[in-house]
Amino acid sequence: MKKHFFMLPALACAVLLCSVSASAALPGNHEEYMKNESYKSAFDQFALGMEEAKDRLTPDEYEALEKEGDELIASWVKVDMEESGYTEADAYETAYWTRYEQIGRELRWDWLRKNAEDAQGFYRLKNATFDGYLTLEKGDEDDLYAVEIEAVMKSDSQNSGHFSGPGKLSGGPRDARTGKMTVPTDDDDNAVTITFDGETAKVETSQAFKESGWLGAGVSLDGEYVREKK
Repeated sequence: MKKHFFMLPALACAVLLCSVSASAALPGNHEEYMKNESYKSAFDQFALGMEEAKDRLTPDEYEALEKEGDELIASWVKVDMEESGYTEADAYETAYWTRYEQIGRELRWDWLRKNAEDAQGFYRLKNATFDGYLTLEKGDEDDLYAVEIEAVMKSDSQNSGHFSGPGKLSGGPRDARTGKMTVPTDDDDNAVTITFDGETAKVETSQAFKESGWLGAGVSLDGEYVREKK
């Protein structure tokens, strides 16, 4: 994945460091590592993500995000150093980039929860076998949405499936939250069908999609997804 590197003004870096160092698990040699351009860019980006989260989330939500981040960063660093042979600096650099990307995703989901209108929103999969979500975000054209669906097997988090594409909503009045959306792939115009009933979106994939090998073994995106709101 392409990374966008940039430098922060010294004062801004100092402010961000103060806000992050109280929460994130920083390595003992953090100040030394900050002399390295690559490490510094990763940390600065992570710190900016945390600052944005602090501005946009409630104090309780931010505290939960912060605690989760501390635990994840520590676990990722441990695995990368012990199992992949990373240096401490490289392990933290990788962890900061990964966490920054997660923060961006969480803030996007938060925005969708707060801007749930028509079909737009964040939907959570209700399933005993998979954790998953569906996001629908309005496009510039009427009834056109950016669709993203992901399912992860609860018993094996390495086994997952992800799908995204443009969805076209048709049928039923928007205010009744009924209607149907189809999402194509290059080979299948009806690869994914989403049927709406109130706050529930039912996802069904075509047989051709199921047989395409798009997803991990035994992984299915099919099921009912319930919209979450704030």
